Amino acid sequence: KGKVDYRLATTEDIHNVVDITEKAKAKMKAKGIDQWQGGYPNEEVFLSDLSKEQLYVITVDGMVRAFFVISTEEEPTYLEISEGKWSSDLPYCTLHRCAVDDVYRGTGLSDYIFRFAEDVCRQKGFPYLRTDTHKKNKSMQRCLRDFGYVYRGNVFMDPTREPGHDTLRYAFEKRIKKK
Repeated sequence: KGKVDYRLATTEDIHNVVDITEKAKAKMKAKGIDQWQGGYPNEEVFLSDLSKEQLYVITVDGMVRAFFVISTEEEPTYLEISEGKWSSDLPYCTLHRCAVDDVYRGTGLSDYIFRFAEDVCRQKGFPYLRTDTHKKNKSMQRCLRDFGYVYRGNVFMDPTREPGHDTLRYAFEKRIKKK
């Protein structure tokens, strides 16, 4: 695989992030997953993430091969959860918008997204990391469970983000232990 590392993204990385995203959108569409199919996320979203210093890239031998977003802002769609509940009202980070470049699918590079996301959450001093995924995105659900995330219930995304697409998401949470 080579030397794997992560860092905050720069404006020079946006093209690679968008390219990886477009390939991920195509893969999900081919699998019948109604996620990221309405023009979201796009360059504008990633530039906003960049300006908030919450977009990270994962590099292999210096080349961008994956990315993830860690937000410390409260996620409005997590305020209401159905068919379950969050384990705590303590502050949390949210893992958003993550993907691995096609050429690295199946190589274990996605494991680094979860490890690095936990590192960022820990560095920022937050005790929980939350995320969500589409009900049909079984590979993401499997990864989350493999990394100790617990299914907590269902949340619904803002319907204006992807008009006409399924807004139901499975919500997951993990307690982040201090090292």
